[in-house]
Amino acid sequence: MSGPFGGTHWMTSSKETIDWGGYRGVFAGGTSGNGNVAAGNTDSIGYVNLGAANADASDFGDLTSSRYSIMSVCNTARTVFIGGHGPPYYMNEMQYITTASLGDAQAFGTMDQGGNGSGHQISSGIRGVYGGYQRSFVNHSAEIDYITIDSTGDSTTFGNLDVPRAGPSGSSNGTRGLFWAGVINATPAHTLEIQYVTIASTGDATAFGNMTRI
Repeated sequence: MSGPFGGTHWMTSSKETIDWGGYRGVFAGGTSGNGNVAAGNTDSIGYVNLGAANADASDFGDLTSSRYSIMSVCNTARTVFIGGHGPPYYMNEMQYITTASLGDAQAFGTMDQGGNGSGHQISSGIRGVYGGYQRSFVNHSAEIDYITIDSTGDSTTFGNLDVPRAGPSGSSNGTRGLFWAGVINATPAHTLEIQYVTIASTGDATAFGNMTRI
């Protein structure tokens, strides 16, 4: 879930809450079964009112095509959906919605290479940063990229994580962004490491600490 607007809080599917954002939660794509079977995937976008009491989700619109494992970044006005997997390939499309207005996603730009990752990444309200995603021809990636959320266009290189990894989650306070854990090419495969970046600059991630458990 990502991309709320207006109000007092912003909540995403990676469970962080920070003190700017809003009252609408948006989710997109997914699969009803085996993700490697295209017929089980969806292009739907749904939303919930985070302040409502036990309310069901409602239809928001559609993505340009069916996919799952989509990354996302957002500010108080716009949500950007990044990549995803739609068998038989990783997708490099980025799409956006205006979170306050129902409707289908529109083209934003492209990633340098198709990939999929874990839900919400890192946002400052101006810049969205994502990294460590599974990508075409590479099971794990150390690359970190960024976009300017209010300006459509292709992604730009930000820096690198310490080692290639897949599936790290993101959180931020608007200034510093954290990449949490992920899967690496090692034993054990799941890492406890947390790394951080300063969102307004570019450069490689720096060690922050460790999670207590996966």
